[in-house]
Amino acid sequence: MAIATTTAIMIQIREGIGRVAIVGMVKIVRETVPITDDGIRDREDTPRESLAASGRKRHRDGINATRTSIMTHWHCHDLYQRLPSGGCTGGIAVVIDVLRASTTMVAALAQGATRVVPVADVDEARRLAAECRPTALLGGERGGVRIPGFDFGNSPHEYSAARVAGKTVVITTTNGTAALAAARGAREILVGTIVNRSAVADAIRRLAGPNEHVHLVCAGTDGLVSAEDVLAAGAILDAAGADRNGDRLDAAAREALVAFRHVAANGDVPAALVAEFGRSPGGANLVDLGMQADLPAAAAIDSLPLVPRFDYASGSLCYTPAHGQTH
Repeated sequence: MAIATTTAIMIQIREGIGRVAIVGMVKIVRETVPITDDGIRDREDTPRESLAASGRKRHRDGINATRTSIMTHWHCHDLYQRLPSGGCTGGIAVVIDVLRASTTMVAALAQGATRVVPVADVDEARRLAAECRPTALLGGERGGVRIPGFDFGNSPHEYSAARVAGKTVVITTTNGTAALAAARGAREILVGTIVNRSAVADAIRRLAGPNEHVHLVCAGTDGLVSAEDVLAAGAILDAAGADRNGDRLDAAAREALVAFRHVAANGDVPAALVAEFGRSPGGANLVDLGMQADLPAAAAIDSLPLVPRFDYASGSLCYTPAHGQTH
């Protein structure tokens, strides 16, 4: 029998030796459930019913009907700086920076940008944009603020169809583009966030091979774990039904999944997410900068059904539509 207990997920980062700073907390109700011999949670007693389970059969029908014997190994890296060198090699990496690089990249492609070129360095961004003028635009921030001389900052609201349709967007951000660089070596790199979480889950299921390793790589904020990225990792796991397909989840992935389902149990999921975002380092920074309007834009769950997919040959992110849609 399951025994309900109340506990809390504390998102932490170590500072030096023996010092831990708590930078975010999500209270959850957890169940103690039977564990099988191989260490996997008994799926008859899961933490909470998936939002994706009701009315969404895409992971049990169609393409996945022929893949029931394929196991996926899910890994959640709560901070990209903790990712071992080559940690994503050969697998699928999903880079998550909810506030705001991932959300903005998805928005730019949704508004008709032909491609998004992520770079870690400001000077490199300027050089690449100059080479592609007049069809290239510069976007990005440092410290949350638009870089001088750039066409855009890092707010998804700035990337309207009128401004970006048919254009190349070269972008550099404090955390998100650095996390993308850290994921190099993965055979597939996708950009995931709250607004495209179901599309990302579908893309992973289509791309995954037997015993695939999927790495959910969180960007964090200035070296701190930020709750919105961990919640987005949990949202993707929820949409994928990762705890119901015989998959393996590492401890961090299980914590992310439970944290998201706890927040989603509120009923008004976007509002609950906005509240959590406002308490995170990334969200607090935006509120301090007067950019709080970006929080609900980033919390609009499943509002943009497309997946930016990294092309190694061109060094750019291109539009991958959700399953069943056309570009």
